[in-house]
Order: sequence, then C-alpha cells, then structure tokens
Amino acid sequence: MSSEILLTREDTSRIPILTKLYIWSVQLHPLLFFYIAHQNLIGIGGNISKILELIVCISFLLSILFFPRRSFLVSFKGTIIYWIFILYSMIIGMFGFIFGYYHVDNPVTSNQSLFTLQYVRPIMDYIIAIFYFVYFVVLASYFLSNKKAIDYFFKVFFFLFYANLIIGLIDIVSIVFFNYDLVPISLIRNAGTSYRFHGLSGEPRDAFVYLIFGIAMIYLFDEWKMQKKRRLFLYTLTSIALVLTVSVSGLIGLFLSIGLILFYQLVHLNLKKLFIIFIIFIILVLVVYLNYISFYRIAKYSKDLPYLFDSLMLGSKIPDMFLGQLPNIYPIFDRFLESSNGNVFPTIFGTGFGTESVININMIESPDYALYPHAQVVRLFYSVGIVGSFIYLLAFYYPTAQIAKFTNNKIWIYLILILLGSTLAHRSVVLLIFFGVFLAVFRQFSKKNSGLKK
Repeated sequence: MSSEILLTREDTSRIPILTKLYIWSVQLHPLLFFYIAHQNLIGIGGNISKILELIVCISFLLSILFFPRRSFLVSFKGTIIYWIFILYSMIIGMFGFIFGYYHVDNPVTSNQSLFTLQYVRPIMDYIIAIFYFVYFVVLASYFLSNKKAIDYFFKVFFFLFYANLIIGLIDIVSIVFFNYDLVPISLIRNAGTSYRFHGLSGEPRDAFVYLIFGIAMIYLFDEWKMQKKRRLFLYTLTSIALVLTVSVSGLIGLFLSIGLILFYQLVHLNLKKLFIIFIIFIILVLVVYLNYISFYRIAKYSKDLPYLFDSLMLGSKIPDMFLGQLPNIYPIFDRFLESSNGNVFPTIFGTGFGTESVININMIESPDYALYPHAQVVRLFYSVGIVGSFIYLLAFYYPTAQIAKFTNNKIWIYLILILLGSTLAHRSVVLLIFFGVFLAVFRQFSKKNSGLKK
C-alpha cells in the first residue's frame, strides 16, 4: 500500500474535526455504494456523505454565528462565470414556466413528498445546483486553506481510490471464477453487474467517471508535492478497470472529451497536437470496435440504433436495449420535433432546469415523480440550450486556462476537458470536486509565491 494513505497522528492531530468531516463528506459523495436510502423516501437520495454534509453545514453556520472572529470571505474570482450560468438558467426557467414547459400532463398523486411536488421539484433543481457548487467548490477553498488540510484530503482520496480499485477488481475475479458477486451496487440495492467493474462507485458508468476523476486527482497530487512519479502500475490497473466497466456512456464521454480537446486545438491551431489527438482517436475507434465484437451490450446497441428513430417517429415499440435509455432519448427527440416545426428558440436558449424531467414524465408511462436523463449533456441541452451549455463549459474551462497560462502547463486544460467530457456523458459531482480542490491547491501556490516576493 502506498505511503500516501498513511494517516499518522502527527499528520492529522492539528486538523479541525469540522475540516475532517468536510473532507470525508466530499470524498464519499461519488461513491454510490454508500447509499442508505432511496430518493423515493423523501425525494432526495440518502448517502452517508449527505448526512456528513448536513452536519458540516449546520456546524459551519453555527461557527459563523457564534464565532465571528473566523471570517468567511466568499471569493468570486475563478467562479464568476458559473454564477452567470446559474443566473442565466433562472431567467430561462421563468420563460419556460410562462410558456408551459413545467406542465405535467398527468401529475403523480401517490408516493409524493414535499421535494417531489410538481412545482417544488424544479425549484429544488436550482437549489441543488447552487448548493453543490458552494459546497464542493466555494467551501473547498475555506476548508482546504493550508498545507495540512490539503495533505489530509489527498491521503483520504488515495485510501478510497485504492479501496475502490482493489475491491472492484477482486469482485470481478470472484464473479468470473466463483460466480459470486461480492459487492452490490449499493447498501440498499443488492444488484449485480455480471463481469463489469464497478467497485464502490455504484454502477459501472459511475465507476468509469470516478476512475477518470482519480487519474486527474493523481496528477494534481503530484503537482501539489512538486514531484514527478512514474505510476505505471497504478495507471495500468486503472486502465484495465476502465475497460472492464464496458460502459457505453464512458465511451461516449471519451468521444466528447476528444471533441472538446480537438475544438481547443483548432482554436489554437496546434497541428502537432492535433495529429496526436487524431492517433488517440484512431486507437479509441479500435477499442470501440473490439468492444463491439467482444461484448454483447455494445454490439446490441449498435445493431438496434438504426431502428430507434423509426420507432420514435411512428410511435411503435422501442427496441428493448434502449428502454433504459428513454430518459436520455425523449428530451433530444422532443427538441428535434420542435426544431422541425420551426421552433428553434428552445434548442438555442433552453427552457429551464427540471423541464427535461417533465418531458420524460409526459412521454414515459411511469409512476416515477422525476425522470432525469443520466447524461449531463442531455440535461444541459434541454434545460439551458446551446447558449447555456457553452456558458457551463466556459465556467470550468476559463479559470483552468488562466491557471494553466500562469503555470505554463497545459495539462490542466486537457484534464478539465477530459473530466468535462466524461461528466457530460454521465452526470457526476466529481467535476465539481476536482475543480474545487484544483482552485484550493493553486490558491496555496499563489500565497507561497506572494510570500517569496515579499
């Protein structure tokens, strides 16, 4: 086991307990194995991390109220574009409400909670978007405000990342050789995934995004420690785990990442790097082809794809492989129908947070009170349109590009674009977690440089 996860008393004794709780709550959030209550219970999924988040928020507010000497200054530098995105989405949501995009044709009357009522749930979407950004990005700079806190954060990360990787690989060995599934999807969902890697991350698609996040965090750790390590064995195991997820959304995420990087390189006209990306693209296509001939799921998706559009247009039976993907399909299909009829404004500007769930509720015969697309790109495309999606991408790209320019290291741009692509294919908070820690780390570097200049 790596020395990076050795938590000695000397290293952690002076770290405030609230900081430790914050770090553990952030690190456990993307590990969906620790879900202990379904969202049908109160309208919000129950994870151990969310209990810790509640404790941290209450304690944090009390500390500000009763101990004002420790000031809390919100810095908008590096986050202003995201707040513009939130403001834009609220304005668009008002127009969406006026034009009836929040109307549910057949409102669900049973199993409703306060957070799932027809006109409460969309408001919750805005509150959650704001809360997540404040908690994972803004508060990161507050709690990770010194070397010891950041060191502790990385030690917890390595502990959980190694645990996720090792347990996930052992689980696959157990399934293949003993036909026994060691690790369920979550503590409340005892469902297996056959031979596919998922570890403690939840479903394989969640695991794919978490592994990408892990690679980015390892790079950030080495930068923090100002070291260059050859982690061939760790990266090899991680790559094997990525392939074993057999995640279609993961492959889509990689294509989206390459598309974002290509667009970035085209803007900067770097022909050498464009050629390298082209080679990576060819390798990725080869991997997809090998998956196609080796794995039933991906081959079946490819085979049934040509029949999907005809089924949607004629209202006939949807191919079985796409039934689980209908929450991702119907919002895109609805925008296609609107644009075909000459109404392009929703596609360009969007209709507001939560309208992507409303269209799914109206088109899918299901008792569920909320049917959100799994893919963040679909949620963005439907809720805030092309303009809002561009602002969203810019909110993460621009601050990262400024830091990359300052450090003269473009690896951070590539990492944030890869994370963006991966989380666009499958919604996850890991982008916010990485972004928050990234800003906190370089804020510490900035303080050090300021001290040296003085």
